[in-house]
Amino acid sequence: MRPFSLAVAKIELLYSGTTLAENAPATLGGIGTGFFYNAAGTIVFVTNWHNVTGLDTVSLKPLHSQGLLPDTMRIHYTRWVDAEKRIIDSGSVELDLYRQNKPVWYEHPNRRNVDVVVLPLDMTKFDACANLCVNDVPQEPRLKVEVGMDCFVLGCPEGLIGAAGTPIWKRGTIASEPQGGGPYLIDTATRKGMSGAPVIAQHRGLFTPQPGRLTGDSVIGTVEKFIAIYSGRIGNDALGFQLGTAWQAEVIEEVLAAKLPGRHPVDFPRRGEDATCEGAH
Repeated sequence: MRPFSLAVAKIELLYSGTTLAENAPATLGGIGTGFFYNAAGTIVFVTNWHNVTGLDTVSLKPLHSQGLLPDTMRIHYTRWVDAEKRIIDSGSVELDLYRQNKPVWYEHPNRRNVDVVVLPLDMTKFDACANLCVNDVPQEPRLKVEVGMDCFVLGCPEGLIGAAGTPIWKRGTIASEPQGGGPYLIDTATRKGMSGAPVIAQHRGLFTPQPGRLTGDSVIGTVEKFIAIYSGRIGNDALGFQLGTAWQAEVIEEVLAAKLPGRHPVDFPRRGEDATCEGAH
């Protein structure tokens, strides 16, 4: 099994709310993707701001058709059935998104303008967890991101998953020059449920760390690198541009350095624009 597949988890955003009867099952508020990340020896979970808040990043309108805002995240992780025989299946853990009505996630210093959040995890709740952290997976750190390069978005389109809860690899291409400070544009036909997926750049053939020079550390084969967090497609037409946005991987460390507590979604003023960012609903 590809190691990057074991870094990814399907998520369900749940709404329990105060209007539901006691002990009633939570209402599904959305589906998305996230992944595990090693933050200086502590395992955390990375996904999109719009997943945890349930709000469009531009209009601040609820993404759910009934206006539901999630208060719980269900993480479908990969677990060992028999580690010696390398047999795995999937399990799930529910994570409260609020503690004493305060968000548990950390946001970027630019808040919703960078659609990435980091959530602390209690790994003792993940029984026999077989998942890896995306930045612990063997990869080629010298691989330079360039326009036209192949990439894969590892997510759960419309909630679809592979064996043992592993993600679907959707092929794409880096569609914009990486300079400029904003997110990459990815040319790929993504679908709802992929928000929060890691983006993996891939190079096949002869890889030379020093372009144009064949050196002793050149590689013939396939090299990969985690480069970004998928955020959503541009426009609401699934067949339109077929372009999506993906935030550079470096923003995760910016979130971790700032440790800025999340802002409660009810504290945001509502604006009247139409939603333009794909949600996990």
